[in-house]
Amino acid sequence: MKKPAVTEKQVRDALATVQEPELHRDLISLDFVHDIRITGTDVTFSITLTTPACPLKDRIREESEQAIRKLVPAAGRIEIAFDAKVRADKRIQEKINLSIKTIIAVGAARGAWANPP
Repeated sequence: MKKPAVTEKQVRDALATVQEPELHRDLISLDFVHDIRITGTDVTFSITLTTPACPLKDRIREESEQAIRKLVPAAGRIEIAFDAKVRADKRIQEKINLSIKTIIAVGAARGAWANPP
Protein backbone atom coordinates (compact mmCIF):
# COMPACT_ATOMS: atom_id res chain seq x y z
CA MET A 1 0.00 0.00 0.00
CA LYS A 2 1.31 3.44 -0.99
CA LYS A 3 1.91 6.02 1.77
CA PRO A 4 -0.22 9.18 1.54
CA ALA A 5 1.50 12.24 0.11
CA VAL A 6 3.14 14.82 2.33
CA THR A 7 2.32 18.45 1.52
CA GLU A 8 4.12 21.69 2.27
CA LYS A 9 1.00 22.94 4.04
CA GLN A 10 1.11 19.97 6.44
CA VAL A 11 4.77 20.68 7.21
CA ARG A 12 4.09 24.40 7.76
CA ASP A 13 1.10 23.63 9.99
CA ALA A 14 3.24 21.25 12.07
CA LEU A 15 6.08 23.77 12.41
CA ALA A 16 3.57 26.46 13.40
CA THR A 17 3.24 24.53 16.68
CA VAL A 18 6.98 24.81 17.45
CA GLN A 19 7.88 27.76 19.65
CA GLU A 20 11.22 29.55 19.41
CA PRO A 21 12.35 29.21 23.05
CA GLU A 22 13.67 32.75 23.53
CA LEU A 23 11.23 34.74 21.39
CA HIS A 24 8.16 32.71 22.48
CA ARG A 25 6.59 32.73 19.03
CA ASP A 26 6.24 29.93 16.52
CA LEU A 27 8.80 29.32 13.77
CA ILE A 28 6.32 30.04 10.96
CA SER A 29 5.07 33.42 12.24
CA LEU A 30 8.71 34.44 12.81
CA ASP A 31 9.43 33.48 9.17
CA PHE A 32 12.28 31.21 10.32
CA VAL A 33 11.35 28.25 8.05
CA HIS A 34 12.62 28.29 4.45
CA ASP A 35 13.30 26.06 1.48
CA ILE A 36 10.77 23.33 2.26
CA ARG A 37 11.34 20.48 -0.18
CA ILE A 38 9.36 17.28 -0.28
CA THR A 39 10.61 14.25 -2.17
CA GLY A 40 8.10 11.43 -1.90
CA THR A 41 7.60 11.29 1.86
CA ASP A 42 10.99 12.80 2.78
CA VAL A 43 10.98 16.36 4.09
CA THR A 44 13.89 18.82 3.94
CA PHE A 45 13.84 22.43 5.11
CA SER A 46 15.97 25.20 6.65
CA ILE A 47 15.49 27.04 9.92
CA THR A 48 17.01 30.49 10.29
CA LEU A 49 18.40 31.22 13.74
CA THR A 50 19.10 34.62 15.28
CA THR A 51 22.73 33.66 15.97
CA PRO A 52 24.97 31.00 14.43
CA ALA A 53 25.97 29.69 17.87
CA CYS A 54 22.41 29.31 19.13
CA PRO A 55 22.55 27.15 22.27
CA LEU A 56 18.96 26.02 21.70
CA LYS A 57 19.49 24.68 18.17
CA ASP A 58 19.25 21.03 19.25
CA ARG A 59 16.03 21.73 21.13
CA ILE A 60 14.51 23.46 18.09
CA ARG A 61 15.59 20.54 15.88
CA GLU A 62 14.08 17.96 18.23
CA GLU A 63 10.79 19.83 18.67
CA SER A 64 10.50 20.40 14.91
CA GLU A 65 11.03 16.72 14.14
CA GLN A 66 8.54 15.69 16.85
CA ALA A 67 5.90 18.11 15.53
CA ILE A 68 6.24 16.78 11.99
CA ARG A 69 6.15 13.14 13.14
CA LYS A 70 3.02 13.85 15.20
CA LEU A 71 1.06 15.97 12.71
CA VAL A 72 2.37 14.50 9.43
CA PRO A 73 2.41 10.74 10.08
CA ALA A 74 3.21 9.99 6.43
CA ALA A 75 6.56 11.81 6.68
CA GLY A 76 9.62 9.70 6.04
CA ARG A 77 13.12 11.03 6.57
CA ILE A 78 13.34 14.58 7.96
CA GLU A 79 16.42 16.71 7.25
CA ILE A 80 16.83 20.12 8.85
CA ALA A 81 19.53 22.60 7.87
CA PHE A 82 20.28 25.64 10.00
CA ASP A 83 21.48 29.06 8.97
CA ALA A 84 21.59 32.35 10.83
CA LYS A 85 20.61 35.92 10.15
CA VAL A 86 22.39 38.19 12.59
CA ARG A 87 20.95 41.66 12.95
CA ALA A 88 23.45 44.38 12.03
CA ASP A 89 24.45 46.99 14.60
CA LYS A 90 24.02 50.35 12.86
CA ARG A 91 25.82 52.25 15.65
CA ILE A 92 29.20 50.90 14.59
CA GLN A 93 28.57 51.42 10.89
CA GLU A 94 27.77 55.10 11.53
CA LYS A 95 31.16 55.66 13.20
CA ILE A 96 33.36 54.26 10.44
CA ASN A 97 33.01 54.18 6.70
CA LEU A 98 33.56 50.45 6.13
CA SER A 99 31.15 47.67 5.37
CA ILE A 100 31.34 45.33 8.39
CA LYS A 101 29.41 42.09 8.49
CA THR A 102 30.76 40.51 11.68
CA ILE A 103 32.66 41.70 14.73
CA ILE A 104 34.65 39.25 16.82
CA ALA A 105 35.83 40.16 20.32
CA VAL A 106 39.25 38.76 21.21
CA GLY A 107 40.70 38.59 24.70
CA ALA A 108 44.13 37.58 25.91
CA ALA A 109 43.08 36.42 29.41
CA ARG A 110 45.69 38.67 31.01
CA GLY A 111 43.60 39.59 34.06
CA ALA A 112 43.32 37.98 37.48
CA TRP A 113 42.75 34.58 35.88
CA ALA A 114 46.12 34.59 34.12
CA ASN A 115 47.99 34.09 37.40
CA PRO A 116 45.70 32.24 39.84
CA PRO A 117 46.77 32.14 43.48
